[in-house]
Amino acid sequence: MLIAACDPERYAALGAAGHRSCAENLREALAAVGHAYAGPTPQPINVFMRIPVEPDGQLRWLAAPTAPGDSITFEAVLDCTVVVSACPQDIVGINAGPCHR
Repeated sequence: MLIAACDPERYAALGAAGHRSCAENLREALAAVGHAYAGPTPQPINVFMRIPVEPDGQLRWLAAPTAPGDSITFEAVLDCTVVVSACPQDIVGINAGPCHR
């Protein structure tokens, strides 16, 4: 939960206006099930990202140690809507290369 969800503004700043983002994925997924959402993007739980905090407080963006087929299981203990977005970041090295479908 150290890094905010990517959004159109971040990609515009990186010179990639119109790039897919987790913030837009969230809005589109919620709209698809009848939940229009225009507020700020909630803080994501980045389960497969590896962003250690160094002793001096700096963050490092490292490739995740996961492999194809790795998974995680969540249990909902009350009715809820959960949106999952595969990180579309392919400009910086956090995903160790291009994204795959």
